[in-house]
Amino acid sequence: DDDTTALAATSATRDEVPVEPGSNNQRPIRRVAIIGAGIAGLSLAHALHSTNDDIEVTIFDSRSGPLDFTAGAGVQINGGASILRRINPELHGKVVRAALPLTDIRSRAKPWFQSGSNTNPFSTLLEINLESAIKSAGGDAEETLILDGEVQAFTIMRGALQ
Repeated sequence: DDDTTALAATSATRDEVPVEPGSNNQRPIRRVAIIGAGIAGLSLAHALHSTNDDIEVTIFDSRSGPLDFTAGAGVQINGGASILRRINPELHGKVVRAALPLTDIRSRAKPWFQSGSNTNPFSTLLEINLESAIKSAGGDAEETLILDGEVQAFTIMRGALQ
């Protein structure tokens, strides 16, 4: 198709050779940019590095220096924990030992106006037991997120990940 060929030729730079759509003439990936140095970005960088030494990985993050472990911020690791276990079981074990199991999720809000004599200043919007929710979903969710009888959901202080 002449239109497709013209589009491929137009989008190519001087140093590139146009690749016909659907062809297997693509050049191998040599450089990868990862945006974010969170658990997902670091896991991807580790996976790429451990599977192919020829790939140059650069991680970009909005922080200019290391995380401030005194800030007290936590990270919840759920589906990523089972992926981390597949990528690097040793690192997964270290993260799990430094973390606490995450069993329930509760979302609360403080109403703008207090009504009546309610002594609890918060209203519960959502409450989920993770194991029950995962088992209820069944299938791939249960097979992926419950490994060896343990729900792969954890909470950990960011500083512990450094």
